[in-house]
Amino acid sequence: MTRSPTEIDREIGQRIRLARKQAKLSQSELGQAIGVTYQQVQKYENGTDRVAASRLVHIAAVLQVPPAALLSGQGDMEARLMDEDAIALVALFNELKQPSLRGAALQTVKTLVAASHNI
Repeated sequence: MTRSPTEIDREIGQRIRLARKQAKLSQSELGQAIGVTYQQVQKYENGTDRVAASRLVHIAAVLQVPPAALLSGQGDMEARLMDEDAIALVALFNELKQPSLRGAALQTVKTLVAASHNI
C-alpha cells in the first residue's frame, strides 16, 4: 500500500530547506553530498516524497544540525523563520563577528519592531 506524504512530511521538508539555506548550500550541493539528485532534494523539501530516517540523519550531518532539529519544530518561531527575508536577516546577522556590532544590530531591530507597534 502506497501512502501519501502527510503534513508532517511537509514540515520536515520545510525544516530541511531552512537548514540548507542557513548552511548556504544549493539543492544540488546537498543532493551531491547525500547521494541524490537536486530534484530529489526538491521533493523532500516540498514534502512530496518522504525522507527515510537514515537519509534524514545523513542530511542533518551534512547540514551540521542535530537530526531532532529537522523533526521537531519550535512553533511560532519556526514559522517566522521560514520567511525568506528572515532567513536573509539571520544569515547577515551571523556574519557580524564583533559583539558590539551584533548588539547594535539587535537593538536596531528591537527599535524597529517597537516603532511598528506604535504605528
